[in-house]
Amino acid sequence: MKVQKQQIFFIILIFNSILLMSNSISGIILNEKKQQIEFVNITLFKTNDSLPISTTLSDSLGAFTFSNLAENNYSIEVSYLGYITDTIKNISIKGRVDIINIDNRIDTIIVQDNTIQLNEIQIKLSSTTLNEVPVIATKPIYERKADRIIFNVENSVYSQGSDAMQALSKAPRVQVNNNEIKIAGRGDAAVLINDRLVRMSGEELSQYLKSIPSNDIQSIEVIPNPPAKYDAQGSALINIVLKKNRKQGYNGSVTGSFTQAQYQGGSLGITFNHTKNKVSFNSSITNLVNRDYSEESNILQFNDQIWRDTAINKKLYNTLSGRFELTININDKNTVGLNYKGSWNNVFRNEENIITKVKANNDVLLKNIEVNASINRKFFTHILTTYYTIEIDTLGKKLDIGFDFINSYRNINRTYSNDSYYGLDSLLILPQENTTGKQKSYIYAINFDMEHPAKYGYWKYGIKSTYVNIRSDNKQNILQLDNTYKLDSVSVPKNQTV
Repeated sequence: MKVQKQQIFFIILIFNSILLMSNSISGIILNEKKQQIEFVNITLFKTNDSLPISTTLSDSLGAFTFSNLAENNYSIEVSYLGYITDTIKNISIKGRVDIINIDNRIDTIIVQDNTIQLNEIQIKLSSTTLNEVPVIATKPIYERKADRIIFNVENSVYSQGSDAMQALSKAPRVQVNNNEIKIAGRGDAAVLINDRLVRMSGEELSQYLKSIPSNDIQSIEVIPNPPAKYDAQGSALINIVLKKNRKQGYNGSVTGSFTQAQYQGGSLGITFNHTKNKVSFNSSITNLVNRDYSEESNILQFNDQIWRDTAINKKLYNTLSGRFELTININDKNTVGLNYKGSWNNVFRNEENIITKVKANNDVLLKNIEVNASINRKFFTHILTTYYTIEIDTLGKKLDIGFDFINSYRNINRTYSNDSYYGLDSLLILPQENTTGKQKSYIYAINFDMEHPAKYGYWKYGIKSTYVNIRSDNKQNILQLDNTYKLDSVSVPKNQTV
């Protein structure tokens, strides 16, 4: 009977925990004609807090939802280009709320099944009239085009103090998990920078994107169904558009940031640009120093055993990145360009501690496994792109000739030990091991792409040739009694050409 009570209490506890985080706020956005508006920016705040918790967009029916909210007081800000920004304050998730007074206006709230349904939110056109005063409009954070969704990073709170990988995680429909980049509903996505495919994947791509500071990014284009002009390696594309200098003459800037999470971090960046007549030069260099801390737990339930893993990861790293772009407009129909992007990533210290406890169903400890590892990582990447664009006529016929060169290097050194405790008295210590992995890759690609408007359609066709050379050298060594390492496996160089 005692066991039954514990089980009932445990079930109730889980049920209550789920309820605490299953609250949501929903609503519908209308214009002055009471028509539903798609792609309105809705931002959620905690009351009296200027930092946004979450941002979403209204769908084709004007509807939006914020889910998995804890009990608290919230405010919602509704903004859309050309309309007056509206704010709904003091939305309380602490029981039933029937009416809220907002700026001499009443918004009805219906509470049902832990969902707060706001009354229809009608936003009004901005009617400000100015006399001979120039008006500079700021792009909305999100825009929808025929084939893509655009996230204007330079107008968002993520434009400073972060990197391209973090900015990608905030883009609509983009899912970033460890080193995987996906678009919801489309699977893996290939990444382009300024319409040029980045021929990397996995950890190599992740490290490269982390080397691009967010203040260098103008926008991120999410393309679920790419047109034929793109060389897609997956079913979807993400195009990162970097900033370009538009001002004549010299200009530059110095930027810095400081972050405080579990540990401190910071960055320092310098940009220098020059544009004169038909020649434009853009450059930037950024140094980022940061510490990461993560803790993850997993539970595996078997018929007669329960495995509980706790993994703690601490990392200290430094990233130096730089880029330059040279564009020459020879005349109205001929343009030549040269782009270089480079990054150097050094993980000074990466400590891993993984503890696995194996228990029987009666809670008796059967085994305790502890893995401790120290890792050093070094990465560098060089990407050089040249192109020549010819506009053949005024109807849109255009030829693009491009050449890409990518050189990357990765060196990972990992030393780890594995100790196993059986019960309380038995101890098994496995020899300490060291693994090293080195990889060099060289990629060359040349392409000829043609855009050809015709009477019966818009034709896009081309040809591309790619050569890939990858060399890897992996070794595993076991610590001997004399404190020296002995090679456990033979170094295996590999070459791959495509």
